[in-house]
Amino acid sequence: MRLVFATSGVYNGDLKTAGEGNSGLEGGDNICNSLAQTAGLPGTYSAWLSAARISAQDRITRIEGPYYLPSADGKPDIKVVDDFADALECEGTFPNRICLDAPINRDENGATVRGRVWTYTRENGNAFGDKDQDACGGWESSNPGDACGSSSTGGCGRYGESASDRTFWTSDSFARCDAEMRLYCFQD
Repeated sequence: MRLVFATSGVYNGDLKTAGEGNSGLEGGDNICNSLAQTAGLPGTYSAWLSAARISAQDRITRIEGPYYLPSADGKPDIKVVDDFADALECEGTFPNRICLDAPINRDENGATVRGRVWTYTRENGNAFGDKDQDACGGWESSNPGDACGSSSTGGCGRYGESASDRTFWTSDSFARCDAEMRLYCFQD
């Protein structure tokens, strides 16, 4: 059994600075591990983040067995997926494709959270595209873009919704990089 949670804190698109990393992806991982350690959670964690040509699914150690949400009493009770591969397989017809058994809507302390979560990741775990400017400059920028979406000129990042168990859990829309959002953290 492994844990997965949405962070209690929110961050702009400059995760490199927020997490004191050598890169934006490392900064995201550092945030996850710091929060997990403070909450007394076991193991190490990777942020569910992609950047240009770097997919979230390739950054997380794949394990057999379920992922659960942390609980306030320390006894995880809500299963999110049967195993890591299950998180990458959605059933049904878009936009109602069900991907998770339960939304990732608890933080590292087991408190219920809602809101947007930085990802730049498609429902299959792959990066949304190959342009770092669409992932807040590889998660190293909080500069707002002039426009977000398919014609983005930079300053935007893709996000998911922590309240969703459907494809929107990881890929809902774009937002400016000065917006503050949570991260998903998967135990390795």
